[in-house]
Amino acid sequence: MTNSREQSNLYFIRSIRLLFIIALMSIIAGRSKITVYAKEYASGKCGNNLTYTVTGNSDDNLTLTIRGTGDMWDYYEGSSAGDRAPWNYIRIVIHDGLSYYNVNTNMIKTVILEEGVTSIGMNAFYGYNKNKGYQAVITFPKTLKRINDQAFAYSGIYGNLIIPEGVTYIGASAFEGCDSLNGYLSLPNSLTYIGDGAFYGVYNVTGNLKLPENLTSISSFSFYNCYGLTSVTFGSKLFSIEEYAFSNCTGITSLQLPNTLTQIGQYAFNGSGLSGSIDIPASVNHIKSNAFTNTPYLYAVQFLGNAPTENSDAFDNTRVTIIYKKSANGFTWPTWHGYNSDFDRVKVTGVSITPANQIINVGDTATLTAVIEPSNADIKDLVWRSKGDELNIDGNVFTYQFTSAGNYILDVTTMDGGFIATGTIMVIERESIPVTGITVYPSKKSIFYGENAVFTATLTPSNADVQEINWTVNGERISGTSNQLTFTKPSIGTYNIIATSIDGGYRATCTLTVKQKESDSNESSPTDKKVNKSAKVGDRITYKKAVYQITKLPSGNKTGEAKLVSVTKTATKISVPKSFKYLGKSYSVTKIAAGACKNNKKITSFTIGANVTSIGDSAFLNCSKLKSTKIPDKVTTIGKNAYKNCSAMTTAYLGKNVSKINDYAFYNCKKLKNWSIKSSKLKKLGKNALKNTPKTASYDVPNGVIKSYKKQFIKAGAGKTIKVK
Repeated sequence: MTNSREQSNLYFIRSIRLLFIIALMSIIAGRSKITVYAKEYASGKCGNNLTYTVTGNSDDNLTLTIRGTGDMWDYYEGSSAGDRAPWNYIRIVIHDGLSYYNVNTNMIKTVILEEGVTSIGMNAFYGYNKNKGYQAVITFPKTLKRINDQAFAYSGIYGNLIIPEGVTYIGASAFEGCDSLNGYLSLPNSLTYIGDGAFYGVYNVTGNLKLPENLTSISSFSFYNCYGLTSVTFGSKLFSIEEYAFSNCTGITSLQLPNTLTQIGQYAFNGSGLSGSIDIPASVNHIKSNAFTNTPYLYAVQFLGNAPTENSDAFDNTRVTIIYKKSANGFTWPTWHGYNSDFDRVKVTGVSITPANQIINVGDTATLTAVIEPSNADIKDLVWRSKGDELNIDGNVFTYQFTSAGNYILDVTTMDGGFIATGTIMVIERESIPVTGITVYPSKKSIFYGENAVFTATLTPSNADVQEINWTVNGERISGTSNQLTFTKPSIGTYNIIATSIDGGYRATCTLTVKQKESDSNESSPTDKKVNKSAKVGDRITYKKAVYQITKLPSGNKTGEAKLVSVTKTATKISVPKSFKYLGKSYSVTKIAAGACKNNKKITSFTIGANVTSIGDSAFLNCSKLKSTKIPDKVTTIGKNAYKNCSAMTTAYLGKNVSKINDYAFYNCKKLKNWSIKSSKLKKLGKNALKNTPKTASYDVPNGVIKSYKKQFIKAGAGKTIKVK
């Protein structure tokens, strides 16, 4: 056993060895400098009764701990160092006492707020750990009451955000720009105030947002651009949703607003994902401008009480149908569908597409029909879409010729209820179909001089891929390859005609004979040379089933003038010439007289001559089979009731000088969807000139007048949903 003296000697020897090792290390350190950091980096006060410490083992993995009782001081981002949170400008002194460096919030990974802390100061953690690539962790104490303005704005806090029970106040922009929050957001029932833009741009937070029962107002921009929210549950004491509160929240598709709500601010739900229908409680008495604009999938809004009377633009850029009590008051646009106080309308319960799936060949036409259930539903309006883009379809039938192969998916949505059905069309390439034969009709035809003749070739099979045909007349090739050959007032004689299919070279022949026609006392041709009569104003001349009246006699080198006053009872197609000759003199047709074709049920085509300058009142009133009109460039005025009740008309072309369209000119032209207006001089559109024309009509107008013309069209009765381009 070693005695105490020997043990002391042993300790002494070991001490000498240790001192030697330390001396050696000092020599090495002098050659290769070693920096040693302190374990506690910084500390100080951050409230009257609060202190902070920054600790850690390395300069990029620090922990900030705040302890004590009471409120944290407010700080001012961007001000001098003394006004900012102290952990933003900590100076760390190296162990040798000579070197130093600065700590900032990007070096602090963890923040611990111990129990006793009651508020988080303004700008306290502004920009904390933003864009550093790792999770930033913060612990909230149960004693916390307030989170002040911009406390965590643009910081890198991560995952779920759970605000503890007891917090009553979240300041303006408190969590603005915290896009690393990618979990759910939980707010306590104790919360009574959310400041402007508190969660502005927190676009990765997800799931349902349940707002506290005691919250009475949602401040402006509170949840602006929170794309990830999928639904929101409102408290029972809420009375106001301020401007832009949920703007651009594209994930929120439905709303159940509380019966305590009185005001919805401007742009509150602008650009949100609302779809289908929503109910507006009877308690709401103010809806500010553009509150629900740019919500293309919101189709029906039902007011459970009176609609607010101000800001009729609350639903601009939507397809909304407003549903309200029959006795209710409110704005009148968009379209109102009124029902009695029990809302006993027949509601839409579903929609389907038939056929739901079909396969066609390239070049074929597909037809889809939307079927609303029940069939007697009151609101049958639909919206068709393909790949999210709205299609210009008015009604429940989609028809389209497909020219390229592929899979095409179409959706149809009911305006009442927002029910959706999907149809699929598979377009495939087909095998070639060759021509196997050709016929021409008629095979033989005789006409009088001055008449026209048409021959039509028909290929077998009718769906052959190559439809082009070559025509020869008396051995001469005729330009064009269509299946019709038209002779316009051919000369007297015989014509031998051959139609040859380009595919296969199949041939068919026919014959046309043109004979001299004896004079017809009831009709004057353009070459009429009667010499036993002199013309006078008021003379009537029948020419090609139209009756013209002379309004001005020729003078010197100037031609006379005439107007079309009526048509014969058998006329179906009328072509008004620029001019004609009567008794050896030329007369320009300058007018379509008032009532010229009034109540005519047979005319399907009417070509207006290039010299016509005006169309009289009721000129085509009730021409129910007239399909289109092309108004030439010299026309300046279209009379009152001119085309009223032309129910088959689908297309209208207005020339360059039309300046005045009188009252009811196109009233009740229910199919007139396609307009081409070349005039930039249109100054007057009369009362109801466009009333009861399609709401989806398309107007092609000159550049520079689009906005002014659209206002004129709507004022004249066109729907606000027309397209003017």
